Amino acid sequence: MWIGGDVTVSVAADSVVSVGRKAHIPVFSITPGKPDRGTLFDYGADFYQIGTKTGELASRILRGADPTRIPVTNVIPLSFVLNTTALRGLKQKWRIPDDILHRATVIVDEAGIHDKTVVGHTKAPVASAN
Repeated sequence: MWIGGDVTVSVAADSVVSVGRKAHIPVFSITPGKPDRGTLFDYGADFYQIGTKTGELASRILRGADPTRIPVTNVIPLSFVLNTTALRGLKQKWRIPDDILHRATVIVDEAGIHDKTVVGHTKAPVASAN
């Protein structure tokens, strides 16, 4: 199952994940947020980073920067959360290729949550998804 950008469904993501587990099918989302909620992967805008960048821009303007001299950028920082624990109990056997594991910004496995975006973070070994 796929959870799109609908706010109502995103708020009820736990219910969608619960239905997916009962049906033994994976759930995917475009709204990364809570890494351990049970979706197999979430790939989409990193709203925390967007908020940080927006705050930095507001701070520059409040400190006197001329808004007409600030270049317009269209940057959407992405987040890719991969939860290998969501592979358990699926109807079909899934395997996550190593190149996909390496592209993830956050990995959830049996050992916990491993966030590559945290400064000074040492990534723990990733459990095999075979």
